[in-house]
Amino acid sequence: MYRENDSSFMEGVVTQQIIFLYKKKEYVVTSGCWEKCEETKADLFNLVSTIKF
Repeated sequence: MYRENDSSFMEGVVTQQIIFLYKKKEYVVTSGCWEKCEETKADLFNLVSTIKF
């Protein structure tokens, strides 16, 4: 699942998260951006796609 929202920690920051389950455990990979959020989103998806279990 992909989720994006305004950061609750810093003003003007967008938090982007990919959440997934593996062997009954939840994993969350998070990034934050001030600018170029589409680029950061693509980087986040690329990063997650390299995870091997």
